[in-house]
Amino acid sequence: MQFPLSNSGKLRTTAKVWLCCLVLATGLANAQSASEPMIINRGTSGEPPSLDPNMAAGTLAAPIISDMFQGLLARGPDSRPAPGAAESWEISEDGKTYTFKLRPNLRWSDGRPLTADDFVYSYRRIVDPQTASRLVGLFFMLKNTREIMEGKLPPEELGVSAPDDRTVVMELNEPTPYLLELIGNLQAVPVPRHVIEEHGSGWTRPGVMVSNGAFYLDERVPQSYIG
Repeated sequence: MQFPLSNSGKLRTTAKVWLCCLVLATGLANAQSASEPMIINRGTSGEPPSLDPNMAAGTLAAPIISDMFQGLLARGPDSRPAPGAAESWEISEDGKTYTFKLRPNLRWSDGRPLTADDFVYSYRRIVDPQTASRLVGLFFMLKNTREIMEGKLPPEELGVSAPDDRTVVMELNEPTPYLLELIGNLQAVPVPRHVIEEHGSGWTRPGVMVSNGAFYLDERVPQSYIG
């Protein structure tokens, strides 16, 4: 997939992702064999500052991150929350506990199983002061977020837990009707702990980066394209 866009000769950034799948459109099927790779061009207006979802969601990297990662929920055709990595969810009567059930057999792009613990790690990473994520303010509804940001509690005390490999539980300070909308955005996608702990800030390099969405990072040429 490619994203070309230029502005009066200024920075041109192309996000290129190779899609190997059956051609679904009849017109394309007549022009291209289903066994051949298909390239889709899509444009961004500049070089993204980072491809780390916990740091870059809401920036120029957003369209690229949305292709590479999937959160608990997604956006349906009507823009309402729809199943993503989670196949279903329940809300407690008091509106303060959300329980998400993951789809079976989820995997990272390197083949490693993706479990509820990966989501717990990702939320803890967002609110950890050492991460310095610009997104942390969006998650003050989660139990103990403010105390963690102030250094009064460790990230492990965040109100997000995994009672088993396919269940993510979120505990809120108060009922938050827009929580499902938030989770359906890029701010809350999972990140691979096993890769981050091994490579640190270099985990988003081509050949290293691991994702859980429809596409994965293959190459990146600064000020040129991301594929």
